[in-house]
Amino acid sequence: MTHLVRFAVLTLLTAGIGCGGNSDPTPTDTGARGAVRSFADAVVRRDWPAAQALLAPDAARPAWSPTEFARRGEAYRQKFGFEPTAAHVRTLEERGDEATARLDYSGNATGRHHFKETLTLRRRDGVWGVVVPARFGQR
Repeated sequence: MTHLVRFAVLTLLTAGIGCGGNSDPTPTDTGARGAVRSFADAVVRRDWPAAQALLAPDAARPAWSPTEFARRGEAYRQKFGFEPTAAHVRTLEERGDEATARLDYSGNATGRHHFKETLTLRRRDGVWGVVVPARFGQR
């Protein structure tokens, strides 16, 4: 066999192996990514009523007044050390009715301008909500 024929046969065999049944189908959009993205965007915009509305609708949702939540939200943003202009969901791992999202807040500032955060989400009655970190709003 010439080198060209060997290459062609090898290419066809490799392509055939790679085209087997798809054992890992594209995941269904459950809404978790949208929920955490909306929460992070609300934090960037300082839209505290929108952020609070996206908290998990169960016992993990603190019973803070809107004023208290806004105060905690501002304290949370101060920990970034810069003015955030965007938030990006880097990864999202779902496990049934719980998910973990890794975020990266970014902004235009000299020096440090990224803040990495990991948030937990919980789903109840088909609705995803963010579980705020225990340190949310602590000074």
